[in-house]
Amino acid sequence: MVRVVFVDEQGEHTVEAQAGESVMEAARRAKRSILIGECGGSCICASCHAYIDSPWLRALPPVTMNEAQMLDAIENVRYCSRLTCRLTLVPELDGIVVRVP
Repeated sequence: MVRVVFVDEQGEHTVEAQAGESVMEAARRAKRSILIGECGGSCICASCHAYIDSPWLRALPPVTMNEAQMLDAIENVRYCSRLTCRLTLVPELDGIVVRVP
């Protein structure tokens, strides 16, 4: 299991996820509906946009060209912005903090 800590306007919520699952899938399964993921993880809508706490950025794979294009099309992008459908959970990400804009 991999713990994901979601922070939104309602506070902090820790979710237990399966390794191999995306951050977006973990949020949807746990009914953290604030991370919508309208496209179901196809990287075509950016509704799963979130901010990843700085200490975790180095552990993530690089932003792909497709993800970068989607991020360029939305507001409130920061250096730590990622699409959670593109982030596959691995044991090294246990405890990752994901902030929902």
